[in-house]
Amino acid sequence: MALQRGDEPYGAVIVGPDGQMIAAAGNEENTRCDPTAHAEILAIRRAAKALGGKSLKGCSVVCNYRPCPMCAAALLMTGIEGWYIGSRFDGPEALFRRTADKVRAGGIRLLAAMDDDTCTEQVLQGRKILTEQNHNYQSGHKNGII
Repeated sequence: MALQRGDEPYGAVIVGPDGQMIAAAGNEENTRCDPTAHAEILAIRRAAKALGGKSLKGCSVVCNYRPCPMCAAALLMTGIEGWYIGSRFDGPEALFRRTADKVRAGGIRLLAAMDDDTCTEQVLQGRKILTEQNHNYQSGHKNGII
């Protein structure tokens, strides 16, 4: 289907702990004009919506090709525990090392911690307000990434 739409032939399926399919998606970068519309990201969005929450703990992903750094981070952040990858995957160390090498070689200017205290306080206060307003609120990044 992705090729018929003019998209690259990547696909991902999210299954629950019981092995039942929760969501599936194909790459839609070209049709959506969205460079983040990778199969894994779209499947994550659909699965989270179907389950009514951000956590996909206990779920697994089946994808036909190794995930890019963005998708690998998203899979990790959502708590997806099983990764079934059709192609060779050298693991997260190699994936993120290659990404770091590309960032260094690409001449990207990294401007970080411009006002760390203020920015961190904004996020923490925002989370506190959301928690007070909505007792079902779950802060992002529960899996210790950030």
